[in-house]
Amino acid sequence: MEHEPISMLYPSGAGRAPASSEGLAQRSTVDLDLDTTIAALCDQPDQRETVSRILLGLCQDADTIRYRQEVLADLLDDRELAAA
Repeated sequence: MEHEPISMLYPSGAGRAPASSEGLAQRSTVDLDLDTTIAALCDQPDQRETVSRILLGLCQDADTIRYRQEVLADLLDDRELAAA
């Protein structure tokens, strides 16, 4: 039995990027100093493009936003994980 991969960004069956996603202008990277955040999140330089695309993407899908809030709540509720 093969399992579907689990995404922390998209609910099961939602695919990768819902049609209602819009992106921030590349200029926003500078305005929000996202390069600092991206550098802190990425162990490897090759991860930066993916993380940048995620941070600059604006999701407008209510189900996806709710899903992400639930994932974050689960992560914050795990004291051991939060402490690490």
